[in-house]
Amino acid sequence: GDGILAPGDGGAHHQVIFQCLVFRPFVEEVLVGTVTESHEEGIVVSVGGFFDHVFIPAHWMLNPSRFDEGLGLWVWTPNYDDDDDDEEEDGGEDDGDGDGDGG
Repeated sequence: GDGILAPGDGGAHHQVIFQCLVFRPFVEEVLVGTVTESHEEGIVVSVGGFFDHVFIPAHWMLNPSRFDEGLGLWVWTPNYDDDDDDEEEDGGEDDGDGDGDGG
């Protein structure tokens, strides 16, 4: 229909009816997607072929991650040696019986 002009606004205002679809995954929910873009600020993922522009910023990347400029990709480089160091710091040594009690 015709728009309404408000004094001092300069824009035409129209009444509309629309439906809104919201993408809001649960905290720690795991989704399967395809990386469509990768740059230093983060990555863009297509999820399920329906949500094509899901942006994941760099500060939400799994630690320790870094952006490899040569490849143009984000690389996750976990350090599995940290798990062994944590056991030693706790003072517990594994006694080999599989129960994890150290004794």
